[in-house]
Amino acid sequence: MEDDIQALEMDELIAVEPKRRNAQIRMKRKDLQKSLKQLFENAISAVPATKKSLDHFAQLMYDERLDQMREVIDTMKSWGQLTTIVEPKSFLYHAHLQPVLLTMLEDIVKYRDYLMLFIDQFDAQNECIHPKHHPTKVVVEENGPIHFAVQQLDTGFLTWLLKRSTTDVNLRNGCKKTALHILCERYAQDTSSVTKETVRALIVQLLKARADFNICCKGNKLPFTFLRQAQPNASAAEMTAHNAFLEQCVQLTSGAIAIDSMSAVSFHGDETTVRVTVELLEIVLRHHDVERFEKLLNQFKITEENVRKVITLLLHAACEEKLSRCFDRIVEHGEHEIFQLVEPDARELPNTSSSTEITLEPCTQLEYRVELKGLPMKVCEMADPHTLQELLVKIPDVVLLNIEPLLVLTISKAMAPGHCSEYRNALLACAEILAQQDTVHINKRDYVGNTALHLALKHRLDSISAILLRKPHTFLGTRNRENVTPLDYGTYAFWRSYLDQCVEEWPEDKWQKRGVLALRLDGFNPTPPLQPGEQMRAHRAQHTVADMAMLRKIERSKELQQLLLHPVLYTFITVKWTRICVWNYLNLVLTASTMVFFGFHSLGACSNDGPNVILYVLSILGAVSVAIRELLQLIVLRFWYFSFGNALDVANLLGMMAVLCLGCNGLVSSFVVISFALQTTFLLGSLHWNSITIIMYMFQTVSINFLKSFLLFLPLIGAFIYSFHLSYNQPSEQGAPECNGDDCAQKSFNNFRTIWNATIKTLVMTTGEFDAAAIDFQSWKMLLFVLFLFIAPIVILNLINGLAVSDIAAIRQKSELISISKKAMLLEQYERGIANVSVGWLQRCLPKPFFLQHKSHVLVKSKKHWNIEIRYKKKILKERKSKRPNVFDRLLANLPWPNMARYFNLDRFRLTHFMRLDQTMVDEVLAIVTNNRTNSSELMKIQEELRAVQSQLQYQTQLVQQQTQLLEQLRQREHLT
Repeated sequence: MEDDIQALEMDELIAVEPKRRNAQIRMKRKDLQKSLKQLFENAISAVPATKKSLDHFAQLMYDERLDQMREVIDTMKSWGQLTTIVEPKSFLYHAHLQPVLLTMLEDIVKYRDYLMLFIDQFDAQNECIHPKHHPTKVVVEENGPIHFAVQQLDTGFLTWLLKRSTTDVNLRNGCKKTALHILCERYAQDTSSVTKETVRALIVQLLKARADFNICCKGNKLPFTFLRQAQPNASAAEMTAHNAFLEQCVQLTSGAIAIDSMSAVSFHGDETTVRVTVELLEIVLRHHDVERFEKLLNQFKITEENVRKVITLLLHAACEEKLSRCFDRIVEHGEHEIFQLVEPDARELPNTSSSTEITLEPCTQLEYRVELKGLPMKVCEMADPHTLQELLVKIPDVVLLNIEPLLVLTISKAMAPGHCSEYRNALLACAEILAQQDTVHINKRDYVGNTALHLALKHRLDSISAILLRKPHTFLGTRNRENVTPLDYGTYAFWRSYLDQCVEEWPEDKWQKRGVLALRLDGFNPTPPLQPGEQMRAHRAQHTVADMAMLRKIERSKELQQLLLHPVLYTFITVKWTRICVWNYLNLVLTASTMVFFGFHSLGACSNDGPNVILYVLSILGAVSVAIRELLQLIVLRFWYFSFGNALDVANLLGMMAVLCLGCNGLVSSFVVISFALQTTFLLGSLHWNSITIIMYMFQTVSINFLKSFLLFLPLIGAFIYSFHLSYNQPSEQGAPECNGDDCAQKSFNNFRTIWNATIKTLVMTTGEFDAAAIDFQSWKMLLFVLFLFIAPIVILNLINGLAVSDIAAIRQKSELISISKKAMLLEQYERGIANVSVGWLQRCLPKPFFLQHKSHVLVKSKKHWNIEIRYKKKILKERKSKRPNVFDRLLANLPWPNMARYFNLDRFRLTHFMRLDQTMVDEVLAIVTNNRTNSSELMKIQEELRAVQSQLQYQTQLVQQQTQLLEQLRQREHLT
């Protein structure tokens, strides 16, 4: 046992150590970022640059802290590679050195020497500044060095950039603008002739470096369109120079140049000479010219060099423009290159929040998953079910599909106001396809915390809800930020239908029509499945959601309470109750034996012979056991321990201690024995027999209702007590005779001499027990008595008796529901209490959560007289084959000491193998199975009819196509003739 404890502690240390190490690495990166940024900012502060400052700046490029930063960044890049898709960022981005680069780029003339050294060392000629590194929180364009160069019209720096072989002359900023586009915009807007000449020279310089006109920016604007705009108030010489410049640009460009006119694409020059690039295809696609796009796509070849651009610029654009036909053509044209697979990583998936879903082992990854990131969501927004289904087949990468909560976002978008019915229906069809896909995680949440099941039930999407509930890891107790579960959104009829679908028939062999009935409980399983090789670790916060939490919620709901009588839930509660029945038996034996021992001890202590030593010792042991029981309840229940029943138990314990220490006290002993007798009665009512349970609930309900009714009439009865004491306590006119006989007390009681006697006498009279002969009926006193006789014994007592009788009839009518509801409530309280028990030996003594050890289905075997059977998970079964069974892996609780368990094995009280389903439940289960068979056969007939209709439609479509082809051939012949 000590080895097991040490192994558990070691597992917890191993789980904590990576978190601590990761936090240290993050702190180190933060410190390095601050120091490096400050170091470079101080270095470039020396302006103008001198030889000494440049030498110092060059030495900084080889500072050891840069190497440390590279090691830290490489380490952190490996985190979460198997569960997330991280877009590649540069070293300057991770090291927070982009603000230094931005400072130098904003004033190239001032920092030219530093800037050239910086770009050369970090290979930053294509570095676009991320918005978060801009000092001002305004909209920025994420420009790179070449964009800053053309904006500042710095010819020398631009020339230096273009001489570098790795400089991308067509680099696009955050607004998708190239340097050529920026210059063309400035050429069209600036009226200064000097500036225009500089801009023309820069444009010519870019075109000579193979800059491309056929690249659009946001808004589908094209660079050459700005150059072709007519110059307002331009002279003839200026127009001549402008036209000559246009002609020079055309000559420097290979092929036709795309221009936009009237929201369409046209070309300057011969269209047949156009050079087909990914950017040109994007222009045509953005302008929705589908026919031209297909024509140009046939002339284009997708290779490994351009496939990333194809995905980023074409596939995403087709989805954004909702051109499903173009999307299909792109996928068909480059399917092999776009969805290329890489070798799977041999490492196991870590235990993350996504571990509650089905994972593919080994994890399949796509080569271009970074570029494909976000594409599934755009396809869903395109609302084309056929395209979505084809894409899901082509993407086996589970991480890529679940970067975003696809199903939740699709349902939310479908139910958002403002959409037409056609678009909404298409989105719901896409959501249904996603729900059926095993690689799409259904427990992903939106920003409100809703899962797909929340939204489907909230908007009454029964078809999608039914598909989700058939998934193996759909938990009905998942709460959103408003603390609402999917159970709260469904109706009684829906959940009744769902529970009927949870009854499955598993034939044992082909000769037997009805073998095993499986009752699935997947929706009530809060325990996430274990990954291969993962150990079951008992973390403190692991079982905060009890197995009975959802059943307790059903029990509290007036609308759903009847679901507890469904065979699935009824059987599950019975199994759970059996797992803790040993504690009920032990508590019953403890309470009854303590009552007997203490009762006989009190009789002996109050007799002339004195107390018996054996009974005295047994009574002390009983008091100690009661104290231990209350202490354990306090440890388990904590704040929920303080209740009237537990306070009464503490009072009993104090009374026993007083009698055992001080000697005979008949009144205290009597109350203690009566209290123990009540506890024994309640414990007998918690046994398996429903008849005893019903009688116990009848007693409780009638008692509570009687007290409520009596409290209602208490002011009226108090008024009669006052009246009797005031009227019958007055002496007669001749004087009150003295009381000197033995019946003095009786006469005083009948004459209501004191308030106490008047109260007791009136309460006794209320029940109908009074001696009318001893009551004085002189004058108006008789009227007071008659009024009391009518109100109290006749009206109030009969009313209370009638309420009690009606309550008994209602209890008998709802006996099973009351019994199973009470068990569900007690089980939930018990599991909620033991969930946070921190005492080690007590944890080992208590049963573990049901779903942590057992499979989420209960079997009912027809061959074995409808016996109920539960099965352990595979992991535990494999351990039992390899070694001796552990006494703590059994169904019932056991003693916390292994040696004691060999002699006092509480597992002998195991009743699971002898549990049988009630005959009424058996009949209902068989009716459900028959109904499911009927529904499945009808569904198969409907599907066959649909297939027949589809085949007929296909045949008719083929005939129409053939007729159309014949007509087309006839028209061609007529045209030729």
